[in-house]
Amino acid sequence: MNNNYNYSSKFLLPFLRPNYGMLFNAFNLKNCYIGDERFVPKEKNRLYLLFHPKPNDLNEFKKILQNKGIPNMEFYYPTNNILEYVVVCNFPKDCFYYLKEFIQGRYSKIKQTDINKYFPRMVRNVYGDSIISPTWEILVKSKRLKKQLEQDLEVEIDDEQELFSIPYNNREIIEQSKTKLFNYVE
Repeated sequence: MNNNYNYSSKFLLPFLRPNYGMLFNAFNLKNCYIGDERFVPKEKNRLYLLFHPKPNDLNEFKKILQNKGIPNMEFYYPTNNILEYVVVCNFPKDCFYYLKEFIQGRYSKIKQTDINKYFPRMVRNVYGDSIISPTWEILVKSKRLKKQLEQDLEVEIDDEQELFSIPYNNREIIEQSKTKLFNYVE
C-alpha cells in the first residue's frame, strides 16, 4: 500500500472489502479518514473516503455502496482547484469494536478470523513481487517483523507490545482548513 496512505486507509478501509482494491484503482481513492472536523457530533462509526473520481465512475461507485448495503452521504471538496469527493460510509456493524481498538493503536485485537477475511496475507510490492503484507504482519504481530524491528531499532520489544504506533489525529481526520464544503447531496 502507498506510504502516503494514513493508518485509517491501512487498517480500516479493508473492512469495506471485497471492493477495497477497486476503490483505490478505479475510483482514485486518495485516503480514508475516521472523521471530519467540521461535523459535530463526531460520528464514531463512520469512515470518510476521499477520492478524485472520474465523472463516469461516480455512479458506479455509488452502486457498489448500495449493493453492499453501505449507507452513505456525499460531500464535495474543492482543494487546489481539484474536485475531491468524500463519501461518508457507516463502518460495518459487526466490526464497530475495532474502531475503538484502532484509535488506541491496538491493532492486534482484531480477531484472526477477521484478519483472514479482510486483510490479504500476500501483496505485490512496487516491483510486482509477491511479499507478505506489512499490514498483515502488524495485525498478527509477526515474529519476523518483531525481529526486524528489534534489529533496526536496537531494542527489545515485549511480546505484549504492538508493532506499530497509534494513529495521529492530524492524519486521520479531514481538516476543515484544507477543504471547503460547497455542496451536500443526500
